[in-house]
Amino acid sequence: MIVRDWLVAVTSLSWLIYYLKPTRELFPKPIAFLSTISFEIYLVHHPLVFGEFAWIHRGDGSAFFVGLEVLLTMCFVVLASWLLHLLSDTLSECVTKIVS
Repeated sequence: MIVRDWLVAVTSLSWLIYYLKPTRELFPKPIAFLSTISFEIYLVHHPLVFGEFAWIHRGDGSAFFVGLEVLLTMCFVVLASWLLHLLSDTLSECVTKIVS
């Protein structure tokens, strides 16, 4: 639940920053990257937050360990989402070549 709320907050803030005209030149690449893999982020984060593979489910951890788990989960989700995006692009190109 924490990771999902954090991702929603970060995405919302990134879009707000993107639409502010003075900073438009500073952040377009990271926001475009996250926008490109947003569906994959949803697919990958869901089992890590809610499923049996959830990393963040301890109630006895200190704030440091919870923060570390959130940070590691976010890094893993973005990396796995990017790899899933590359895989889906490769597969769609192969299918397009086979069909045409």
